[in-house]
Amino acid sequence: MKKLFLSFIFITTILFGNPDDILGDYLTPSENADSASVIRIYKKEDGKYAGKVVFLINPIFEKDINNKKPELRERSLLDFNILDDFVYDEQKDMFVNGYIYNPENGHTYHSSIKIIDNNTISVRGAVDKFLILGGTRTWHKLEE
Repeated sequence: MKKLFLSFIFITTILFGNPDDILGDYLTPSENADSASVIRIYKKEDGKYAGKVVFLINPIFEKDINNKKPELRERSLLDFNILDDFVYDEQKDMFVNGYIYNPENGHTYHSSIKIIDNNTISVRGAVDKFLILGGTRTWHKLEE
């Protein structure tokens, strides 16, 4: 019986993976190649997942110059969480109920993340809660 249970756990882990497989650094594509960045996805103390900017390809884009609030336009994007509040949904096998901030236009969107494989995630952002009116980008994990 114990062997059967352990086999079930092993197979389930292989089929569905571990949510923490998402942890790591990702290169983000950008409409403007100069504004690409590296985002580190990490698990917060409350168990939710977030992602912060750890490297900017072009330091000219270090400030949050497109923020809709003028008082925030001087803040640095380095160490800033552009992904926040994601929870893993086992049934959907994806991270849901999160938010993504786009420093290129200063908007925050509803977001979900799906692990495609060990090195690739699909990040969706949308203006609506149901993620219908939006777009999807593919991010690639950087080797450690």
